[in-house]
Amino acid sequence: MGDTKSFNADAIRTMGNEIGDLKNDITPVISQLNGLTVTPGDFADANDLKTTVEARRDSTINFLNSVITKLDDTKQKLNTAADNGKDTENSNTNSAGSA
Repeated sequence: MGDTKSFNADAIRTMGNEIGDLKNDITPVISQLNGLTVTPGDFADANDLKTTVEARRDSTINFLNSVITKLDDTKQKLNTAADNGKDTENSNTNSAGSA
């Protein structure tokens, strides 16, 4: 009894879409971070704290935006792989049928 392997383009496409949809959980966080403001008191340490918080906010937003880009790229690559695999499977089936 041999192992049966098959290519499931729909499953790959579904996985890609689910990965891409993860950005929907990140986008609201970015919106909340964009609304984050610090109003310091009138002393040096408060201004330093404001500067630190704003710098970390900005770097976190940049990181989350890069995560969104990677999620979109992964989704696109999986969908392309699903399409290419399906095309190859169809081509192989047609070739086998004509032999």
